[in-house]
Amino acid sequence: MAAVFKRSNGDDDAALESCLADDVVVHDEGGTYRRRDAALCRLREAQRKYAYVVEPLAATYQANTVEVVARVACGFRGGSAELDHVFQLADGKIRALQIQ
Repeated sequence: MAAVFKRSNGDDDAALESCLADDVVVHDEGGTYRRRDAALCRLREAQRKYAYVVEPLAATYQANTVEVVARVACGFRGGSAELDHVFQLADGKIRALQIQ
């Protein structure tokens, strides 16, 4: 999960790619992105579009689900917003991510 936030803050894709399951599903801005390549493409596209910085604020854990509340700061929605990042984990990898 840390790799998702590091990538969002400018790190390269290598660490993130190794954390995503091959069949990962990402839900973001009303779209669904299936498989690792599509998920990476979506996360890159969002960073180019918004040029945002993410600051994790709090996390809760329940079984294979981790929910992270993070402050996303950039030039949209009044400068910053708190978004929930809900991760589903399986076999040590991110199987699903919903950003809302």
